[in-house]
Amino acid sequence: MALDELRHAVTDGADGTAHVVAPAEREDALRLRIDHQFWCTTQAGGCGQQLELPAGPVRGPYFRHKRGASPCALLSSGRDVGGAYAHLAYQRELMAWLQGQGYVPTIEHTLDGAGRADLHVVVNGVEHTLEVQLTDLGSTAWRDRDDRYRGAVDQVTWLFGPAADGAASTQRAREGVTLRIGRDVQGVRVGVEVDGVEIDDSWNALPACRMEAGGVWTPSLDQARERLQERRAAEALRRAEEEAERARLEDERRRAQADADTRAQRRADRQLAERMTRPRPTAPPPPRPPVPTLLPPGPRPTEQWRRVHFDMPAWGREHPIWRWLARYPVEQHEAGTYLAYTALHLFGSGPLSMLDNPDLPGGVASAMVVDMADAGWLRLQDGMWRREDSAPRF
Repeated sequence: MALDELRHAVTDGADGTAHVVAPAEREDALRLRIDHQFWCTTQAGGCGQQLELPAGPVRGPYFRHKRGASPCALLSSGRDVGGAYAHLAYQRELMAWLQGQGYVPTIEHTLDGAGRADLHVVVNGVEHTLEVQLTDLGSTAWRDRDDRYRGAVDQVTWLFGPAADGAASTQRAREGVTLRIGRDVQGVRVGVEVDGVEIDDSWNALPACRMEAGGVWTPSLDQARERLQERRAAEALRRAEEEAERARLEDERRRAQADADTRAQRRADRQLAERMTRPRPTAPPPPRPPVPTLLPPGPRPTEQWRRVHFDMPAWGREHPIWRWLARYPVEQHEAGTYLAYTALHLFGSGPLSMLDNPDLPGGVASAMVVDMADAGWLRLQDGMWRREDSAPRF
């Protein structure tokens, strides 16, 4: 099809809604253009310019803009022209249906801050908008538009086309019932859908339906609502039964756990009672630790200290009190600890000569005594030493 070929037009002016489709047969097209003029209506997003209906002997009839017409945005936009005119046709037929019931509807009615309504009508003092949705908006966009419309009017009725399943499913999940719109050879039909429920003869011809204060009523709607209530009641009963079963199982589990805890406690009580009443064997007293032999004051080698005073703590770098000993070679550490042991544990004072050790090189024992004095352990005076009160104890 050429870029400027159209299958749809209106016959009632640039802003018209009287939708016509180009006939498939040449004779039908010739008769149609005798009685009508044609426009690319702005109501479907067109340019409002006049169209003509060629009906030659070779090509099939179609609409096109007249020569010299300005470019049409509808053709260049890539939109579904057929869908736009189908929407317009539904609007016109719904408007005639409402007028036939004595109402005064308006098409593309502007709502304050909420956009435009496909059809706006007041029924028994209740302000309505009827929205024909042929394309799928998506759940988020549909919710946003529905909220805006409901903020501007009292009642919103959506009629979803076959391609608008996503938005229809969203409304059905929220409200339980969805109205659909379609067309067959007999004209416009309105259908009813309920999640999980089959409805007998769910599609009805538009003339069999009516507009009420609560929205569009169809002969199948009452049955759909009744089935919906039955399904919801059955679902509520099922959930209640499942909850009761969960509570029963939980109660059984708690009772079984309580019984098990009671049996375990009784068993533990019996075992404790048996242990308390069972005669205890008399254990031999633990061996007494050997008592160090206190030698008289005087210098002695490290081996003698090691043999006689085995309770002396071993040298360890993790002991901060031995920090002063770290500057001496490792092999001198044990002898140094025995010097400190003499002054801090065995005796409280004495001549400096008693703090000597023949295993240490000359002058090393004296240097260690001076280090202990610098550490605040000893007081040195006139060839004598005395343990300070603040000195550490083993």
